[in-house]
Amino acid sequence: MYVFEWAPGMDVESLCEKLASCVSTVRWWSGEVVYVGCECPPDRKTLVASILAGALLRDWLYRQLVVRVQQSEPAWTGDEIEYTVLIQLHDLRVAKARFAGFDLDTWETKVASDLCAWMEHENWLSLPAFARFRMRPLVTALSAEVERRMRQLRLEDEYEESLRMLRYMLHEQPIVQRELHVFCAPERIWMTDAEGELVRDEEVLAAALADESDVDSEDLAMSILITRSPCRIVLHDLYPEAPWPSFAETIRRVFRERVTPCLGCIACRLHEAQRLRGDDGALDLTWSDGTAEGQGLDI
Repeated sequence: MYVFEWAPGMDVESLCEKLASCVSTVRWWSGEVVYVGCECPPDRKTLVASILAGALLRDWLYRQLVVRVQQSEPAWTGDEIEYTVLIQLHDLRVAKARFAGFDLDTWETKVASDLCAWMEHENWLSLPAFARFRMRPLVTALSAEVERRMRQLRLEDEYEESLRMLRYMLHEQPIVQRELHVFCAPERIWMTDAEGELVRDEEVLAAALADESDVDSEDLAMSILITRSPCRIVLHDLYPEAPWPSFAETIRRVFRERVTPCLGCIACRLHEAQRLRGDDGALDLTWSDGTAEGQGLDI
């Protein structure tokens, strides 16, 4: 009889049901440690090894990831973590994502092969210890990816909450100006009115130019936009490859139907030509005096 040590909290009944479908005798008993015993004829060893590998690559691996995420993301509830990890594992398996050189299905095949080889010479094995040793590269790489995705989900939730707050503030603000043009470039953000005159706010500009200021220029620009509450915003997105969440995207999400994309004005064409020449300096526009050059904000 083969005896396999299993981990407490794992679905031992489901494992035994699967083993019973291919061998005649299956028993399990538990205390501080769970044990599963089965009589396995030689022609069924490969199938038994495959069932055990499936349990390790699904149930055991899932539990390991849940524990790790609980430690790295304490703000999430247990149910949220369990559900999200389950979805992430499914998506990664379907996408054939590779970890430590192999996708999850290939890892399962490799683990089954190792188990089958072990069964040729031994009749007792601690499955959790076996998994921790043989699957360590997989667990390390997969945990890093799942934790990264969980952090991204948390950031997305926080971003959505900030959007809701900004929309509420905008809703409470009466429309002050009919039209504003917002230019989002890698080096800075600036605004003009419909006639091309630079929109300035002395208090905001002073904060932006302060050497020790830790005020985010995008937050300052958003404050002006909400305060002026224009009924129409022409968005000149000169930095479409900006990291998420870009300021241009935030404007679209907050002001929604008020936003109209620029279809290619002179300023945008000049900026693109300057970028292609490799000139990283501030764009020299007739309505920009360059006061905030290099500061990331010109409003």
